[in-house]
Amino acid sequence: MKKILLLALVPMAFSCNDDDLDFRELTSSGIATVWFSGEVTVDGCGWVVDIDSTDYKPINLPKAYEREGLFIVSGFDRLDEPAACGLDPENPEQVRIRNLPDNNAVEIYWDQTYCSDPWNKDGEGITDAETATQLADYLAGKGVRTYSIRMVEYPYAVEFCLACHCKSGKRIIVNIHQNDLQKATDLGFGTNICTTEDPLKNIPWLKELKEAFEKSSQAAGTRIVQYEYEGECVFLVDDCYGCADALQVVYNFDQEKICEFGGIDGRNTCPDFMEKATGKIILWHNVQPQSSLAGKWHMVSHECCLLPAETFSKNDVVWNFDSQNSLNVTLNIELDNNSQLPLTQSGTYEYAAGSTTVTIDGVEYDYYVKSGELILSDSPESDGPIMRFVK
Repeated sequence: MKKILLLALVPMAFSCNDDDLDFRELTSSGIATVWFSGEVTVDGCGWVVDIDSTDYKPINLPKAYEREGLFIVSGFDRLDEPAACGLDPENPEQVRIRNLPDNNAVEIYWDQTYCSDPWNKDGEGITDAETATQLADYLAGKGVRTYSIRMVEYPYAVEFCLACHCKSGKRIIVNIHQNDLQKATDLGFGTNICTTEDPLKNIPWLKELKEAFEKSSQAAGTRIVQYEYEGECVFLVDDCYGCADALQVVYNFDQEKICEFGGIDGRNTCPDFMEKATGKIILWHNVQPQSSLAGKWHMVSHECCLLPAETFSKNDVVWNFDSQNSLNVTLNIELDNNSQLPLTQSGTYEYAAGSTTVTIDGVEYDYYVKSGELILSDSPESDGPIMRFVK
C-alpha cells in the first residue's frame, strides 16, 4: 500500500468546462501517480492515475502530465460513472483533478542527495512515491503551492561517495505556482531552464558532437558541460581540456555561439559567465575514474588570477587524498606573501569526489589524470586556479 498524504490545497483554475457534471470528493487523495494503461483501441484506457493503489481515469489530464511516473499533487473529485474505454466491464471510475497549472506555473529542481534532503524522514532506500509524498508535505508546510513532481535520472551529476550529502544522480523537477518561486529558491531549489531530458540523446548536434568525441584519438581530455546562463540553457564545449591556448565555446540550444574563452588571443567574451552560470552538469568527459585521485600528490605548479605561475619542487607542497574523504595537506616551504594557493596551511581538510569533480573545503574543482599528472582547476578560462601534481 502506498503512503498517501492528504494535502489541503486551494482549488484553482480548471482546464475543462465540466460545471454540469456531478462530482463528489475523493477523500483518499493527495498524490496520484500517472501511468499509461494502453491504447483504447486495444482495450486499454489511455493515461490513468493511481490513487491509493486504485486506478482512475482523469477527465482533465493536461498533455504536459502525460508522463510515466509523474506525481500529481492535488485533490480529486470522483464522477460516479466508469470511463468508456476498452471491453473490460471493470473500467476505472472517472475523476477530475482539482488543482491544475494554467499560465501561472514555473518549474524548479533539486538534485537529490542520498539521505540529507530536508524532507527525507526515512534515510536511504525510500521509493520515488515516498519521496514525492514527503516533498509535497514539506513544500505545503513552507507555503509553496505544488502541481506536480517528477524524478529524472541525471547520471552526469552522481557523486561516487557514500556520505548522506552526496548527490544520487537523480534530479527532482517540481511544477509550482509562479508566485511562490521566491519561497522555493530561498529553500535552495534551482530554477529549471534546462528541461531537456538526456540532452546528449535528444539534442541532435550535441549527440553528434559526443559521438565524434568518442571516436576521436585526442589524447587530452574533452568535455561537454551544461549550464544555465542569462535565462538560457547553454553548453560549454571543451575539446582539449587543460591544453595551452585551447578555445572553449559556449553554445545555446540552437548551437549559436554565446561565449568564447581562451585561444591564442586569450579571448573572454563573457567575463561574468562563471559568476552568473548555474546548474553545472558535466554531460560528457573522457577522463579517468575518481579512483585515480587517491594517494599522495606533489604540486608542481599553480596558476591563478593573472599572476605569474607559482612553481614547486617535489615535497614542497604535498596533497594526500585518503579513502576516508580526508585530504592531508603538508607545506614544507614558506609561501610567498602574494601566493593565491587555496590551502595555505598544513592540516586535514574534508573532500568529496565525483567522477570529474572534487569538492575541497567547500570549493568545487574539475579534475582529471593524464599521463601520470593530476590537474585540478576551477574555471581557468576565467582566470581561476589550475593546479598540477605528480605522484
